[in-house]
Amino acid sequence: MSMAISIAYAPGSWQQAVQQAMQGHRCTVVIAHRRSGKTVLSVATLISAAIAAHNGRFAYVAPSIKQARSITWNLFKELT
Repeated sequence: MSMAISIAYAPGSWQQAVQQAMQGHRCTVVIAHRRSGKTVLSVATLISAAIAAHNGRFAYVAPSIKQARSITWNLFKELT
């Protein structure tokens, strides 16, 4: 029995366009202004892809582990 899983994320219009452009690509570069929602977009996309994949490896990359934790850890917990 399959169960639908959803995350608490509603993308904005530009985020929807980026998500559609990312389909079928391994890597994506997003250049947008500060506080535009780039991190939320990447974390939500990462979580959605991990839920959909049966077998895969996923990573969030930042310059340091401390920076990655301070920026995204609460966001990962909130969205999952």
